[in-house]
Amino acid sequence: MERTESTKETLKKLPVSPRKSELREMYSDYPSKIIKEEINSIIRENRGIPEDQPVYCKYVRKCEFEKLIKMFGYPMGYEKHFR
Repeated sequence: MERTESTKETLKKLPVSPRKSELREMYSDYPSKIIKEEINSIIRENRGIPEDQPVYCKYVRKCEFEKLIKMFGYPMGYEKHFR
């Protein structure tokens, strides 16, 4: 029982709208380039940005983050729910 409580205390809270740089740190077990490409792909699809234009945004929306979680799973060391 104590083991479960100590595990909960060590887990970080999952941000609702993280920065792209935070996501690369959260998913550090994957190559940074792959995470960056997938994040930008999800943002393009969600916000209607054409493929030939760069993605100029710092923060990822909750719905975009949820899509990334579906692809790669929850980041290790983080809670399984949003704050």
